[in-house]
Amino acid sequence: MGETLQPADAREAAEMVAAAEGRRLEIRGGGSKAGYGAAQPVEAAVLDTRRLAQIVDYDPQEFVLTAGAGASLGEIEALLAAHGQRLAFEPPDLGPLLGAPAGCATLGGTLAANLSGPRRVAAGAARDHLLGFEAVSGRGVVFKSGGRVVKNVTGFDLAKLMAGSWGALAVLTIVTVRTVARPRAAATLRLRGLTDAQAVEAMGAALSLPLEVSGAAHLPLEDQTVLRLEGIAASVTARLDRLAETLAPFGVAEVLGDEATRSLWTRVGALAPLAGRAGALWRISVPPARGAEVLEALGAGDAPRLLDWAGGLVWLTLAEPRAAEVRALAERLGGHATLVRRDAPCDAPAFHPEPPALAALAERVRTAFDPQRVFVDRRRPGA
Repeated sequence: MGETLQPADAREAAEMVAAAEGRRLEIRGGGSKAGYGAAQPVEAAVLDTRRLAQIVDYDPQEFVLTAGAGASLGEIEALLAAHGQRLAFEPPDLGPLLGAPAGCATLGGTLAANLSGPRRVAAGAARDHLLGFEAVSGRGVVFKSGGRVVKNVTGFDLAKLMAGSWGALAVLTIVTVRTVARPRAAATLRLRGLTDAQAVEAMGAALSLPLEVSGAAHLPLEDQTVLRLEGIAASVTARLDRLAETLAPFGVAEVLGDEATRSLWTRVGALAPLAGRAGALWRISVPPARGAEVLEALGAGDAPRLLDWAGGLVWLTLAEPRAAEVRALAERLGGHATLVRRDAPCDAPAFHPEPPALAALAERVRTAFDPQRVFVDRRRPGA
């Protein structure tokens, strides 16, 4: 690893990128996702964004926050909580899962990785809440896109492009996100003793109802299938009764109160049951109804696993990567698979290989932003 560069603003970041002169730069915030994909080390200087941590503007009445990309996610969430608000996409803290300390994630890093927590089933992905940004391209040019509101305009939605780019196109320096009000009450309905298939069926039944379920997960290691409701207390109580009645064929449900609910779903988002488990950790995204089918087809009914997003997101630890098998299955079911963590070296890329046409388009986009390939692209081996 080379030197560490720490710009204090976009101008300094642009100067550092322009002066790279053949060197590679790896964009990094708090390092909570440095182990994601267990990418092989690359000879590169680190462009550390943590000095870009200022709160540029926050208007609670408008539900809009603008902050430096290097701002601590924990500090952002504490600021919003003090005003009765939160980030709707419930960003998870994957640091402990990937060998990093808890609480070191940054807002910009979370958006660059497009990481969304359990509430994605109700609120959408992180990219859906990124209103605008300032960034520095691989050309060393500062540019901006979007603003404080979402408008229907002709042109490219660059915010959607940056979210999930993993820093391969530009380094985010300032981001503007939409915030939402925190609910006054929250509760969880918990079922015990369900198989993977039964859990997926129960979660699917729950989400098919007009009850605004904001979390649906199956934790086999802890023998619990959990469904979350949020809102005004009276509404939560009424919806709980309807949900329990609908799911009665799956067993007697237990209700968890507000405090227990918040603690539980923080653990679900952080994948706490899978932390410290040896093996290859897969993140498999498929249509929700196919989640249990993934496990059955892989013979993984006893493997450490967790199903989120009503079965649409399968986290699975296997003794061996079995990359070709896992990815062929994911594609057959209409999804994709990411090898998030591995114990031993293997030839499989971390991110699901793109179809040729999409890969060619991605390369053209990357060339437009970073023609000299200054930024390390962790999604593509050797890039």
